[in-house]
Amino acid sequence: MIIPKRLSEQDKVAIIAPSNLVPENFRQHYLDAMKFLKDIELIPIFEPAEIFEKDAKFRDKQSRVQNLAKRFTELFTNPEIKAVFFALGGEGAKDIPPLLDYDKIKSNKKIIMGFSDHTYILGAVTGKTGLVSFYGSDMVFGYGKNINDGVKEDFKKKLMSNEVTSESFTNEEIVNPGKARGILLGGNMLRVKELLLNLGIKIDRGTILFIESLSEDENEILDFFGWLGEFDTNKKIKGLVIGHLNKIDETNNTKEFILKIKQLKLFKRIPIIKFSKVGHCKDFRILPIGIRVIFDTSKLKITFEGQYLE
Repeated sequence: MIIPKRLSEQDKVAIIAPSNLVPENFRQHYLDAMKFLKDIELIPIFEPAEIFEKDAKFRDKQSRVQNLAKRFTELFTNPEIKAVFFALGGEGAKDIPPLLDYDKIKSNKKIIMGFSDHTYILGAVTGKTGLVSFYGSDMVFGYGKNINDGVKEDFKKKLMSNEVTSESFTNEEIVNPGKARGILLGGNMLRVKELLLNLGIKIDRGTILFIESLSEDENEILDFFGWLGEFDTNKKIKGLVIGHLNKIDETNNTKEFILKIKQLKLFKRIPIIKFSKVGHCKDFRILPIGIRVIFDTSKLKITFEGQYLE
C-alpha cells in the first residue's frame, strides 16, 4: 500500500474532466466548487478548455482521451500539484486507464478523488500501483451544487488531516451481522463489474467491497448481486457495504429491497450493512480505497488499520 500526503493550506490541486465536460447550465456549480476549495485555502488549477463543453479544445473522442491520459500523467509528475480531482461524472473514463503511465503515478504519490464513472480510473490506479485513492464525489455535484456543512467537514477531515481512524454507520441497517478484515475496494456498480471482468483488476487477499448505483432499477441491482455471488467463487469478498442506490433509496423502498437481497447466496455468508452516504447522494462521505480495514457491524463502523495519509 502506498499512501499519499495530506493536503495543506496553499496546496495546488488540479481538476480535469475524464468523463463528461461541464455544460453551460452546470458552469456555476463548477465555479461554486472552486470557491469552496479557495475558502479552505487550497489553490485550484485547471484549464477551461479541458473542463467546459463550450470551451473544449478537443472535439473528437480519440484526441480528447489521449490528451487526458497525457495530462493526468503530467499532473502526477508535477511536484507543485498535490491532488487531482475530477470535474464531472458521466461517461468516457473507461478509455483512459489503458493509456496511463502507472510507473510514473506510483513514483509520484498524491491524492486522487472522484466517483461514479471515475471508478474506472480510481480502481485501475489503486489496483495497478497500490496507491490509496478516494471515492467521494465530483466537483460539480458534490462540491458545487450539493455542498453542505457535513460534506465540507468530511473533506477537511479526510483529505487535510491524518487523524480519521474510522467511518461510522449512524442509523443504518445491518443486512447480515458479522465482523471481517480486508482491503476496502469498490465504487459504482456497473463500473466495478467492468473492472473485474475486462480491465484486469482482481479481488485478492480478502476484500471489503462497497457498491453504489445511480440509474439501475431493482431488478438490475438484484442481478448484479446475484452475479457477484457467483463471480466470487474463491470467497475473497469478506464483507459488503451497500451504498446509496438511487432508484431504491429515493423511492423509500430500501427496507423491501433488503428483504429481497437477503435471499441471495452471497448475503448469507458475509457481514453486510446498508450505508446510504456513499455515492450519488447529497450528504456523501469520502472513503479511502485500497487500505486494510476491520468491518464490524456490531459497532456500526469500519476501522482503518493505520494511516491512509502521510
